[in-house]
Amino acid sequence: MSDDLLVALDALALLPLLGSGSRRAVGWSTVGAFLILLGVASALPDWADLASAPDTFLAVTAGFVWVGAGCIGFGAWAASRKGESLSLSRLGPVAVNLGITAAALVLLFVLHRAWPLLGAGSWRGVVAALGLAGTGVVVGTVLPMTRVARLLEWLDERWLARRYEMAPCLEVRARRIAWGIVFVGMGGVLLSGHLLVSVAAALTVVVGVHRLAREGGRAPGIPIQPIVVGSSLLAFTWLVVTIAGPDIPLSSPGILDAPFSDRAEALLALLLGLAAWALLGLWPFHGAGPGSALALVGGALLIRWGMGLIPNGMVHAAPLFGLIALFATIHAAATGRAGEYAAAVGVLAVTTGQQGTWGLFALASILAAMRLLDFKPPVPGLDRRQLGGVAMIPALAAVLPSALRFETGFTAIAVLAGVALFRPSK
Repeated sequence: MSDDLLVALDALALLPLLGSGSRRAVGWSTVGAFLILLGVASALPDWADLASAPDTFLAVTAGFVWVGAGCIGFGAWAASRKGESLSLSRLGPVAVNLGITAAALVLLFVLHRAWPLLGAGSWRGVVAALGLAGTGVVVGTVLPMTRVARLLEWLDERWLARRYEMAPCLEVRARRIAWGIVFVGMGGVLLSGHLLVSVAAALTVVVGVHRLAREGGRAPGIPIQPIVVGSSLLAFTWLVVTIAGPDIPLSSPGILDAPFSDRAEALLALLLGLAAWALLGLWPFHGAGPGSALALVGGALLIRWGMGLIPNGMVHAAPLFGLIALFATIHAAATGRAGEYAAAVGVLAVTTGQQGTWGLFALASILAAMRLLDFKPPVPGLDRRQLGGVAMIPALAAVLPSALRFETGFTAIAVLAGVALFRPSK
């Protein structure tokens, strides 16, 4: 992706910020940005290939861009019709006019950079946009009638993510020490290049956070998350140590010389993936602990000891990981969990090796922690979910092209689930 196109796509994040204070403007701007990203990223990385692309492909990808632009325009119109007050209104009418002008310039800039795709799509892109918009309206009308969201919410409230009795046993000083140990452990996972140190740090973090979550009734009495993470990580470590032998160090880069077979890499990827599944807080582990607050730890394990140590095994396991992440995005969209959504998209993108994947896992941890602490964003006019949608725009711009080439169907559905998640509710 060229730098100017990436800048244009990143600039889409300004639109919800300029519309803050208006639920419709923020929601539809975010939805429009997601659809534009989906259309543009599907046709990347080389615009020159558009000349030989099928007409149907060009029509659909260009159609997503046109639908996205239409959603952004609809959001501005709906906000004005409902008389919602923008945050910029506090600065006076001049600031509002400047904000409207800036938003229009951003959208024109994006359309200008995406014009090779729109031009290749020609009038077929406009027709496809009408079809996609109509399909979206029908699906958005019919899907709530299936009661899927109500079923998932019932499962959460009754079994998977219900509130538990608080179990306070730590004094204030002890709680602060526990938080300090957790942060030190996270630093060990993120910074250490030694396998044993990373695993020990991850186990320390998951046990400490589970105990702290129990204090607030956010985790069950049975330590399901620590048990799953501990058993899978210890099995993973034992196999790596056994295969590496006494002559190969367990730190990078020496550990890369370990003679892993394809079968061993596949098994190691499954063990590591199970630990990451629980740490990321993806369904059904979203209620077994602090949600996706440890997503950065799980993501670090996948990136450093997954793609860094057993890349072939990770690639072979990608379809299974993708299926798990796909269901997690659907669950996140149905229950409003922006943190789980960011973590699931990170799983879809991790096998591409993109640097931007770190940002998705970090965002998931931040959003989940804000949910646990009932922390309100400092940005005026934006709630936690809306702020998560804004932050997802540049993160998706960085990883979406590669993720679509790796897991096209799963990734496309995941982005559309994000459209449902960040769409303004009635």
